[in-house]
Amino acid sequence: VDPELDVEDSWVQLMDVTDRALQELVRMRELEGETLVKDFRLRLDRVREALSLIEKRAPQRVMEAKDRLRSRVAELLHDTAGMDEERLTLEAAFQAERMDCTEECVRLRSHLDQTESFINFGGPVGRKLNFIAQEMHGEANTIGAKAQDAIIATQVIVLKEEIEILREQVQNVE
Repeated sequence: VDPELDVEDSWVQLMDVTDRALQELVRMRELEGETLVKDFRLRLDRVREALSLIEKRAPQRVMEAKDRLRSRVAELLHDTAGMDEERLTLEAAFQAERMDCTEECVRLRSHLDQTESFINFGGPVGRKLNFIAQEMHGEANTIGAKAQDAIIATQVIVLKEEIEILREQVQNVE
């Protein structure tokens, strides 16, 4: 032990250095958090945009499916006059029900709103965001399974890409 070493002075210096290091750590974490929030908002906006395109396209494809069905039935019958319009309407309604992704779109929008609320709230929200990101991914998968449409399928890819990036980023949040 160095007799020239003043323990009390060394202790003060150590506390000063430790305090500055902790302040710097807190500042860096705050900056990282701000950067993550900006990225989250960008991703959420992209998901909302893709979802809007899906919601706009969904009713159109139902009508197109009805027209395709009518055309196929007419080909089979070779006579559109003998076509049972009621049966055609029922079949089209059945197909429309199978293709309907309204519920999934509504739930996905709700998850987006919840994510935004958690981001605005702050605090330790990592687990909640992780759970919501998993739910969003499930909704995107279901929309994709019901798509039966190239335009919607393209937007589902955008949804999945952005949600996957969100899921990865959430791992950096407490």
